[in-house]
Amino acid sequence: MLGTCSEEFRRFLQESGSEILGRLGLEGDVTVLVYKSREEIPEPFDEYFESGQTTIVEPGGRRILVVEENWRLRGRDAWPSLLAQALVEALVPPPEVPEWAPDSETRFLAYKALRNYQVHSLLASKGVQEAVGDARRVLGWVLRELSLLSPSSIEKVSRNLLLVVAIAAAAAWPYRSLDPDLASRLEQLISSLPAHWGKRLWEGLESGLRGFERALRDICLSSYPGSAGEVMAR
Repeated sequence: MLGTCSEEFRRFLQESGSEILGRLGLEGDVTVLVYKSREEIPEPFDEYFESGQTTIVEPGGRRILVVEENWRLRGRDAWPSLLAQALVEALVPPPEVPEWAPDSETRFLAYKALRNYQVHSLLASKGVQEAVGDARRVLGWVLRELSLLSPSSIEKVSRNLLLVVAIAAAAAWPYRSLDPDLASRLEQLISSLPAHWGKRLWEGLESGLRGFERALRDICLSSYPGSAGEVMAR
């Protein structure tokens, strides 16, 4: 671990990191670059952390950059989830960026959904449940956003909004058998989509990473009557 932070935070990263890695069965050294506050961050990362982000991970590159100040803003209860996800992302090579997506924003959202599915599937398979609460929180946020849309807007849902739903669903799906409340929210979220897309997304989630990618590809390459701006502006 390199950098400056409080002794409590350093101890948490070292002790909890070693314990989580042991449960995951992952091997390899991880370099953690830690900063106590946002003011210490060098360019070009300073702007990223000014927005409140907690962590930057080099996918599969075994390097993690964290800002203690931003972790504390998230609350102490969130630390185990943040650390578990960061360790998997640092050690496990990511899926390929979906070049079949029609534009850069869609490409990013589809990649994020695939990465969430990959990371949380590994965590759940090893019984590492630190991220369950975070997945439940994200599902709640997306459900609230969808509740603001009119029925006609839901029917014209854009591909990018569908991908936002897929990102939340991918993080929650692996834990559904471990948390009845999360499973209920997940079902509620997917059933709020137009029936054909809800069914396709569910089928993809059931089919493993490659099947999920095929479902996302169907979503990305289909035509939509609305745009992301038209739907989200309501």
